Amino acid sequence: MLEEDWHKVCHIDDLGDEEVMQFWVGDTPLAIYRLEDAYYASTDICPHQGGSLSEGYIEDGQIECPLHQGCYDVTTGEARSGPACGDLATYSVTTQDAWVYVQFVEDF
Repeated sequence: MLEEDWHKVCHIDDLGDEEVMQFWVGDTPLAIYRLEDAYYASTDICPHQGGSLSEGYIEDGQIECPLHQGCYDVTTGEARSGPACGDLATYSVTTQDAWVYVQFVEDF
């Protein structure tokens, strides 16, 4: 049993390899990514101009912002190419009983 700050976000089959989707924890949009059989999560908001990363696409382990093509490493959140202007916040992910869970605590 996972602790209270773990949130069920999707079934493992909801995402194909190199796909991303948006989900919400309270008022916060997060992005979940699948690379092969591993899952990752980050903020869904690009720090450059607020684009939704879940509307971007993944290539070579990087998510590209759909607004200005800034790229971030999906596994670490590290900015890889401009105009990205800061790293993404990332969150722990686990799978249990074919479901994907993200650990996230909202700031109040």
